[in-house]
Formats: sequence, C-alpha cells, structure tokens
Amino acid sequence: MLIELSILVFGLLASYLFIRLVYPDQEMVKLIVSTITIFMCFMILFGYYLDRFGIPLFSVHLLITFLVIGGIALLKKPHLLRSTIKADKKFTLGFVFILATGFFVHILPALPSFFPVGRNCDTFQHFAIAKYIAEHNSLLFGDTPVYALFPGLNNYPFGTHLNIAFISRLFNVDPITVIYPFVVFFFVLTAVILYGLVVESKAGDKFYGIFPAFIVLSFYLPMYMLRVMGWWPQVFGIFLVVVFVWLLMDYVKNPTIAGILPLALIEIAIVFTYTHWITITGLTFLLVLIFMTDISKKDKLIHLFTFVLIISVFTASYAFMVMGMGKLTFGIGPSGLTWTYIRFLPFDFFGIRVS
Repeated sequence: MLIELSILVFGLLASYLFIRLVYPDQEMVKLIVSTITIFMCFMILFGYYLDRFGIPLFSVHLLITFLVIGGIALLKKPHLLRSTIKADKKFTLGFVFILATGFFVHILPALPSFFPVGRNCDTFQHFAIAKYIAEHNSLLFGDTPVYALFPGLNNYPFGTHLNIAFISRLFNVDPITVIYPFVVFFFVLTAVILYGLVVESKAGDKFYGIFPAFIVLSFYLPMYMLRVMGWWPQVFGIFLVVVFVWLLMDYVKNPTIAGILPLALIEIAIVFTYTHWITITGLTFLLVLIFMTDISKKDKLIHLFTFVLIISVFTASYAFMVMGMGKLTFGIGPSGLTWTYIRFLPFDFFGIRVS
C-alpha cells in the first residue's frame, strides 16, 4: 500500500505540474479534472511499457518516472507550485451538484456491497482482467490461463482495468468493490465536463442555468452500459473522449507543439482503453486543425505530423503484438452504427485503426 500511496501522491503532483506547464490558464475545476485524467493516462502508458520490460506495474520504477516528470516541469517553471488558480464559483457549484447527485443515483442500486450492477458476460470479463492485474502486478497478455477457452480476450485493451487494479491495491480491497464506483465516477464526471464545455463557450452566463440537463444526462445516458451490459471500458473511454475535446479548447486558444502533448497522451490512453473511440478524437483534432485560422498551413502540417508521430511511436508495438495487420474489418460502434477500419499502418488514428 505504501508504494501505491506514493505513486498516487507524486503521480497526481507530476500530472498537475505537467498540465499547468502546458495549459497555465485553466480554471480550478478544469484543472482538477485535467490532473486526474493525465494521471490515469500516464498510468496506462507507463504501465504498458513497464510490463513489456518485465517490471512490476506498481513499483518504485513508476514512482521514479513520476518524480522525473515533476522535476522537469519545475525546472522549466519553478513558480508553478506558487502560481494562482482562478475559480468560477458558478461552475464549481454546478460541478459539485452534478457529480454528487449523479454519483449517488448510480451507486444506490449497488449498495451495500458496491457489487457491479450488470447481467452481461462482460461484467465477469472485466472483473477477471482487473483481478488478474491486481493480484499479479502485471498485465494480462499472451497464453495465460484466465481465458483458456477464449484466448483472444487475454489481449483486451487494459486501460480501465489497470487503474481499477491500482485503486484496489491502494486501498487493499478486492477489485469487485472498486470496479463499479470507479466507472460510475468517471461517467458522471463526463456529464460535468459536458456542462463545462457549454460554460466555457462564448455563449455567456445564460448557459449556467441549463446544468439540470446534465444531471439528467448523468442519470440516464450510462444506464444501458453500466447496469445491463457491463461495458465499463467503453464508459471510461467516453470519459477520455470528452476530456480530449475539453482540452482541445485550450489548444485552440494557444496552438503550440507543447499543447499537443496532453491530447496525444489521451489519444494513446484511448487506444489502450477502448480503441474504437479513436475515430472520434482523431477526426475531431483533424477538423479543428483544418478550420483554425490562427496558424499557417505549414504549422498545421507540423502539428498534425507531431500528433500522429507521438501516437504511432507509443502504440505501434501494441498494434503489432495484439492485432493482426493488413486487414479490412467491420465492427459495431456506438448506437449500433457500423464503423469500417482499414488496418495497414501503425497509426491508431482517424479511424484508420492499426490492428
């Protein structure tokens, strides 16, 4: 528990310094959400490569990595820990109200045990993966006995399960009591972020009054995924998608190469969490670049190349290891829509999915 607690404290600190360095003008609530998101994404990225090198996931190596990131950020801007943070009282009130109310409504059916509410085989699948990671301190890849009858599931994207396993080890509790509150928290937080997107728009104060709509969203939108199907990686992946769009607003205000780094990190985490959603974020980034007028065409190409390169470098080995190459495949996406993926290059991007 001590190493997990140290990873949590210094990981959140490093993530805070990282996001403050890149987007220094974020409002308090957005900064909190960004810090939590970046921490989770770092955990996913570092966890994958620690496992590839045969190093335990939650170990001193991960702690040192976070210390290095925090140290680099402080070397770049030593005043980061002393800088002031602006707070929007109206948005903070909406944030607390939506989060608390939505979280309570979704947790209530799971009391008193916090046992996952779901009756699909996915419920067991995701619990089994999280349980394996928590017990073995390593990822579930290759010919392990967990899914002897369905070995393809051994290579299921692990991002959600890794973070659930970390929290399980942090509090020394079984993943079965963590998995449902974890997913509920991040889906209700998604509703808060959607409210934040509206508040941060140029529409003005009149939109502060519509946050009850986002309470409704936090109640009903995830019902099918949460309580019927147990599609928990999809839920956490949607959270990452919405945060990506929210941070994209910071990038648009100040389009720099450094501003691409958090977006690329989230995109990488989506690849390792629920790969289908990269279509949404990849196309969103491309369209924003196309319609931006603040930077030249040359800079747009540089930013696009940087974004794709970062994603490709950090996801190529996963694509080659887990997914077959050179296939034309058809998958079922959200709301029953059919998505087509042409898989031929190590770019998990723009719906051209490496697999």
